[in-house]
Amino acid sequence: MAIPFLNHLDLRNVSELQNAILHKTTQASASNVEGKIIYDTGTNTIKYNTDGTNSGWISLTGDTNTFRTVQADGSAIGSTETLNLIGGDNITLSESGGAITITGAAAMAFQLEDGDGTEVTINNGKEVKFVEGGGIDIDWTDITTGSDSDPYDLTFTNTDKGSSQNIFKTVATNPAHSGSLTFASTQNLVADSNNDTLKLFDGTGIKIEGATTDDIVRIRIATGGVDTAQLADDAVDGDKIADNALNSEHYTDGSVDNVHLANSSITINGSDISLGGSVSTPNTDTKQTISNDTTNADRFVTFVTNATGAQTGKSQADFKYNPSTGTLKVTNLEVSGTQTIQNETVQVVENNTILFEGATADDFETKLTIEDPTADRTATIPNASGTVNLGFSTTVGGATTAEVTHNLNSRNVIVQLFDSSSYETVNADVVRTTVNTVDLTFAAAPASGDITVLVTRVA
Repeated sequence: MAIPFLNHLDLRNVSELQNAILHKTTQASASNVEGKIIYDTGTNTIKYNTDGTNSGWISLTGDTNTFRTVQADGSAIGSTETLNLIGGDNITLSESGGAITITGAAAMAFQLEDGDGTEVTINNGKEVKFVEGGGIDIDWTDITTGSDSDPYDLTFTNTDKGSSQNIFKTVATNPAHSGSLTFASTQNLVADSNNDTLKLFDGTGIKIEGATTDDIVRIRIATGGVDTAQLADDAVDGDKIADNALNSEHYTDGSVDNVHLANSSITINGSDISLGGSVSTPNTDTKQTISNDTTNADRFVTFVTNATGAQTGKSQADFKYNPSTGTLKVTNLEVSGTQTIQNETVQVVENNTILFEGATADDFETKLTIEDPTADRTATIPNASGTVNLGFSTTVGGATTAEVTHNLNSRNVIVQLFDSSSYETVNADVVRTTVNTVDLTFAAAPASGDITVLVTRVA
């Protein structure tokens, strides 16, 4: 079944109608509408209507498939003249079986110049070869398509980066050596050849190790390498030690005392306590005995009047807890933070309404309610972020335009139309005029109530 369009289809001068097939019918069966195009299956011709009558059909026959005017350099060729195709510079023409082949001639010659200015002329059919030298590899790395956006790529690669200069080929850790070594704080290390070796040796408190598998050199502090001889006075302070970095495993028993601490004592409740001593705090709380209660009965919950000072236990008849079922009963519950309910069902047993106040405490609220169910129903919120879809429906007709007021407070709405009798989807011009209205336009007025309009807010 074809999809009915009740208004014009505007491609906005930029969209193409591709792979389209004309309406296959006959002139006798087609409606007489000015500008209409059909493919007449009775005569196997394309026809168009010029005046909205049956006699206004014009057939596009073979005699119309010619050029109306042919021009050469702006001059029109007369109806009695012959159109001749002649090859020009670097262009040749050939004809076979009514087909004309246009071929470009040989390419023009061009010149290549090397670094010292020597030029060579390259004529059509000649080749230029790039010869690989010592340590240089030349390869075509892209041989498609040769266009400006994707040219051919000829890549020159240095295969022996050390062939033209001396570099250290090997890094050795703690190698054997003979003779004495002389070190200076400022020294340039120069490779004498491409096979020279850079040697790394352990120092005082420093351990140098190499991993041949991954070509990695590790320089670390040797075991027992850091002691007071390697540290300057006051070199290690709180800025150099991470939180919780020092414990009993990192210092000798008895080595941390008042002599090694910036402050030798701390003050607790007005008394100076030596950091090398111990602190005892009295327990002034009265011991309370609390037993485990699993009784299946309501128990009263006690609470206090003040957060500080002397406390007096109190309770209230409507504030109860059942230890067996884990049920807390309270008349009104106000939560100022986040309320989390796990693995349970929230039941609304009064008027089936959840009321949302919103960010502003005023006279306006949002109610979440349901219709009275006649069977068990399940409404599932998907695992996604978004806006709850709200819907509106009505019928229109009797005029070429209609304004639909949906009051969904958004232009982010989907508007769908269908025939109220056949229930097939139809299309018309839709404009989201305001956040609460949409305007519909039809090429011809449908019957009153013949079009059903569905409006759904999606965001």
